Amino acid sequence: MMMQLRWLLAVLLACVVPTCLAQSFPSRPIRLVVPTSPGTATDLTARYLAEHLMRELGVSVLVENKAGANGIIATDAVAKSPPDGYTLLVAASTHYINQALYSKLPYDPVADFTPIARVNAAYLVLVTAKSFPVTSVAELTAKMRAQRGAITYASAGSGSSTHLAATLMTSMLGVEALHVPYKGGAQALSDTIGGQVQFSFTAIAQAATHIKADKLTALAITGARRNRSLPNVPTLAQSGLAGYEIASKLGLMAPRGLPAEVLDRLGAVLGKIVSDKAFTDFCEAQGLEVDYADALAYAGAADKELQYWRRIVTISGAKAE
Repeated sequence: MMMQLRWLLAVLLACVVPTCLAQSFPSRPIRLVVPTSPGTATDLTARYLAEHLMRELGVSVLVENKAGANGIIATDAVAKSPPDGYTLLVAASTHYINQALYSKLPYDPVADFTPIARVNAAYLVLVTAKSFPVTSVAELTAKMRAQRGAITYASAGSGSSTHLAATLMTSMLGVEALHVPYKGGAQALSDTIGGQVQFSFTAIAQAATHIKADKLTALAITGARRNRSLPNVPTLAQSGLAGYEIASKLGLMAPRGLPAEVLDRLGAVLGKIVSDKAFTDFCEAQGLEVDYADALAYAGAADKELQYWRRIVTISGAKAE
């Protein structure tokens, strides 16, 4: 009789504890760690999610920018945090790029994380300085062929998506240009506007205002279709580079070992936020596109992402700084 009671108690506890955990989470502030500086597509997405997660979960959700080392500092900090749902990473494609770029990382981008949901995709726009007289990809190509290796372009750093976008383009065109890496996208964009370099790839969210103010010339975007915030700008594929596409896919990840009940809770709330029209409107205003995947689909896409970026890094010849 006593053994039966013990067995029954164990069964009841197994049912009750997960339910209590799910109901008690969250009970204190949540941190969204962003591996970029303020103003980037990753940062803007984090701030939107933080505001809406706070409404849905009833606790403070804080955004912490921890830029540096191509996102490694922030990513490592999250990987080493307790897997309790209170420290989350806003991951972009650099999460996967870095495995191909660096010979050794202090974490495994797949094994050390629990994907929660992918929410959107950030595309880049190819822009030129107003002092550089080109208005199309064809004209830029002609300049690069005529002045082999003399035309300069800026990037947010060696191995960044802005660097890889340029090297993929030049390799597909069979031309050369001189890479000028910066420590971040803001200065790279500023020097493109100033004419210190001839062209660059930059996030649509950061470049759109300058394009509309006629401070930059937009030649093409890196998406598979035109972007609603820049409807008159063609894609690279429409400009003669069939199959060209570069996107940084953004999502939330937790450290490895996140309890299933917390994962389900966060996943359900994120799914609700992303499915709301307000999120679509936010993305369109920032030049982003909704690209939702639940935890299972987000995790399942990791190998494809790693393979894709490994190929682009190989083409670029990029090395870690």
